[in-house]
Amino acid sequence: DETKIVESLISLKNGESDVARDEALKDGYVLNIVDSGETIVSYTVKIDGTVDNYTPDSAKTAIIDSYISNTINKSGTGIGDTNLENSVLYNGNRSAVANVIKKAMKGEKVTIVAFGGSITWGAGESSVPSSITHSFSGNENYVKLVGDWFKSVFGDNVTIKNAGIGATDTPYAIHRMNMDVMSFDPDLVIVEWDKNDVNKDTYKQATYENMLRKFISKGVAVVMFGMCGSNTNGDDSSIEMHIPLAEKYDLPYISYRDAFGEKSNSYKSDLLTKLTNDNVHPNIVGHQLAALLLNNYFGNIYKNIASIGSYEPVMPEEPYNEEATVFGEGRVVDLDDVAAGKVEGVRIVDLGSFEKNATLYSPGREDISKNHERYAYKAQYSQSYEPMVIEIDNCYSLHLLLLRVNRTDGTFKVFVNDNEVTDPKGSFTSGTASDNTQIESTYAWASSRVCLNNDPTKITLKILPTNTNADGYVGLYGLLLADAPVTDEIVVNDGKVIVDSGEERDLFDRSTANNHPTWSKNKDTLKGNAVVYQEPVVFYTDSLGTDRTVAKLMYPIENIVAVTSYSTVDGEFVQYYEDKDFTITADGKIALTEDTTIPRNFALNEMKTGIANSNGGISIWNGAGKWSKELPQNQILVTYTHTKSWSNVDYSIPTYYNGLSAIYKKLDRGDNLDVLFIGDSISTGCNASGQDGVFYTYRSDAVGGTTTIKGWSSYLGLGTEPYWVNDSWDKQVVANLK
Repeated sequence: DETKIVESLISLKNGESDVARDEALKDGYVLNIVDSGETIVSYTVKIDGTVDNYTPDSAKTAIIDSYISNTINKSGTGIGDTNLENSVLYNGNRSAVANVIKKAMKGEKVTIVAFGGSITWGAGESSVPSSITHSFSGNENYVKLVGDWFKSVFGDNVTIKNAGIGATDTPYAIHRMNMDVMSFDPDLVIVEWDKNDVNKDTYKQATYENMLRKFISKGVAVVMFGMCGSNTNGDDSSIEMHIPLAEKYDLPYISYRDAFGEKSNSYKSDLLTKLTNDNVHPNIVGHQLAALLLNNYFGNIYKNIASIGSYEPVMPEEPYNEEATVFGEGRVVDLDDVAAGKVEGVRIVDLGSFEKNATLYSPGREDISKNHERYAYKAQYSQSYEPMVIEIDNCYSLHLLLLRVNRTDGTFKVFVNDNEVTDPKGSFTSGTASDNTQIESTYAWASSRVCLNNDPTKITLKILPTNTNADGYVGLYGLLLADAPVTDEIVVNDGKVIVDSGEERDLFDRSTANNHPTWSKNKDTLKGNAVVYQEPVVFYTDSLGTDRTVAKLMYPIENIVAVTSYSTVDGEFVQYYEDKDFTITADGKIALTEDTTIPRNFALNEMKTGIANSNGGISIWNGAGKWSKELPQNQILVTYTHTKSWSNVDYSIPTYYNGLSAIYKKLDRGDNLDVLFIGDSISTGCNASGQDGVFYTYRSDAVGGTTTIKGWSSYLGLGTEPYWVNDSWDKQVVANLK
């Protein structure tokens, strides 16, 4: 009985030590019911007194087992448990993935994103194996198949997005990850990038690690996926470069190569030969088995969910690769937008020999293709060339995003402030011997930045074609630009902060929160994350005498911008500081330090109940018969950034336009507006602090602005009709919230 479990935990107050009671009441406390040494059921307790049951369901377990056996049988490959076991190259901390599966078990919204190159995009998904007799009916890539598995086990509350783009690598990925991955607010990211980050390039190891650190810092669960499908040898995979990162950050690594290759034979095998038609991309069966490896891993976590503990993210201060933290907060800058004057701080001074190409290019699946619709600027073959000249006001690091051409040559030179940039891998080129035309960010040139400055600096960039092939050209799509180095530091000067739009916000002005609400579509961002202004928090002593020193806000905190007092002290707001007055917990809550100066003098058991509340709520009323001032005096205001969306809120503008059209016209004309609030004690302002511009009256003063009466229901409110049923009010707000 779950109720009895909660009651027994709370009763520890009178039985075992206070320490045991406090531990039991912590958010996320795991209670295992054990029989004969084996955990048979597991519960997670929430502070609100409810219990989540994370016992594996026999029906779901049957679905998982049936999927595995059916996929193996349909593949016609003869693989078995040994292949599945070999695929888990590094088990890592399973808790992060377990937390995602727990969300799915509860029916909450779960979003998964697969991030990689052409294999993730789905190349080879329709290639028919020449030497395998299989019985799969569809042509689907591994990303789609993983999504189908989650839906079959947990339902339609699970969504999967494909953020793969062919022939790209992690230097490009770290510039598009906010746009293509974090925009989905993912719970879990499957990180591929095995084939294209190849040849043990330590520069790409740094960009790969940079990406992992960003995901971990934002609380996203990560599964590293080694999806190299070729049959040459172990050097054809980036696994040896990625495994040290899996160990460093304790992340799971699933390896396609180790599942189906023969380690004693440099991972060559007859099976790998059969699973690819082009020696690179998996075919129909290859994609099915790639999904099998991931789904087997997820299924095993589900089966053992009761024994997997809570997640504490691992973020070592020092990276494995010393260059991993030097990359800026990157973005993709469309060259066509620059030419149209749409990108602040970036200007084309002279197109030189380049001109806009008529073909609109859009790589990626439908989940992200709109993010990458762009036109190339091309310099056709000529006896002589003039450089394109671009000015960038604030450049920390810069790469070029090129259009590939199916020709040799396609070379060009790059100058920064008239100094030629030397590419250590050879000449800059957009040429290739391939017959594809696509965005190139992988091969000979891409692992070299055009520039990296110690600080964001204004630069003049010149791109001078040197192509000598009459059939070739130099094609440029855009810039991979970082404006500033990666940093979590948010600078607040004199109570003011500059948001990403360049505008200044006053953190001591209450109107800042009113003018920039968290549900607004155009809400502010800082370092790319959404901002919540001045959310009120109070630390208190509960009715059992326990000091509540940890508070949960609307969203998990990513970074603190400012924490101030709710009320002024000697005419000024008080500012509180991280580490000195408070810390941020691993799950994004705010916790008081032992020596904090934040007030915590508010005790519920010292307050008297003013209005009877059958729903168990409290109305804070002091002995003098006036609404207590202690609540606002003990509150603080927290301004912070976050990366999560509020799944219960529709971030849209209200659509009740017909009834408001006359009001909009008055506002447009600058006319006065009279608004009447009709409600109960909440609308009278009970327990409020008297925010500027809001007042309350009782019935005898109703004409002054409200007919709100404490303790009244809408039935009793009918008696106030003479005060509000008339034509003098522009807007009536009915707020019966009892």
